Amino acid sequence: MFLVSDHGFAPFYCTFDVTGWLIENGYTAQRAAKAGIKKALASVGILDEAVAVYRRLRSAVEPEARHGVDRMRDVEDEAATGKTYIDVDWSRTTAYATLDGGIRVNVRGREPHGVVDASDAERIATEIRDRLAGERFPNDEPIFEHVLLAGECFSGPVADRGPDVVIPPRTDAFSGPVTGHRFLVDRHRNSGEHGRYGVFVAWGPGVVPGATVDAARLIDIAPTVLFSLGERPTTEMDGRVLAELFDESLRSSRSLDPLGSSAKDASSLDEGLSEDEEALVEERLRGLGYIE
Repeated sequence: MFLVSDHGFAPFYCTFDVTGWLIENGYTAQRAAKAGIKKALASVGILDEAVAVYRRLRSAVEPEARHGVDRMRDVEDEAATGKTYIDVDWSRTTAYATLDGGIRVNVRGREPHGVVDASDAERIATEIRDRLAGERFPNDEPIFEHVLLAGECFSGPVADRGPDVVIPPRTDAFSGPVTGHRFLVDRHRNSGEHGRYGVFVAWGPGVVPGATVDAARLIDIAPTVLFSLGERPTTEMDGRVLAELFDESLRSSRSLDPLGSSAKDASSLDEGLSEDEEALVEERLRGLGYIE
């Protein structure tokens, strides 16, 4: 038996306004009207104060936090209607924040309104990564534990569908006041958020009682479960079998070497789900409470 969580939980103290940072540093451009207001406020030295007042007012009138289905509908509505990006001037935007918490370079031919030559994309992504890595909390500790390029995170035939810069959040890293910081925001619907480290427990025949595993990762779970069933991991699995969980007799009787593939043919990657597959997904989501 394996008890596994794909994440833990941690308090939410503050988060970094990635879009605000991209606007301030010239990567994301706003439409003339909104940009003009901010420029006017900045010219008289009250932009920061105006932003602080706006956040306090918004906090006072914002409705009670919603969760589960209602919250998913909020996100779905934003993604479907483009409300999140309504103020973006795409003709002058070289990079933008994505809804999955990353940053994409606005590459011509790849993005719907791309303006950046593909040959410049890596340079821009690297520049953003290096600059974000230098951002600090008021106590001078790095705001981001890692700022990574896509090539350092993703591999495979659909790797280009992810963000070009990946910035894992550290919402529980700094609990002090952030008043006066241009891009740190301590306002959030929740008092807690997902944490990086979750739970892993193994029990059963062949598992060593009291065994501990260092540096276990989510990608190690599938190979380990297969191994426990007497099956070998497949060739495209990046994780390893957590062999130290099992006693010597079990380890010596089974191979750790990958065999075969679990991937579909590359030509099928863009195919949609069949009606039966869609019904199965809907049934499972309903069982989890994500849809009614």
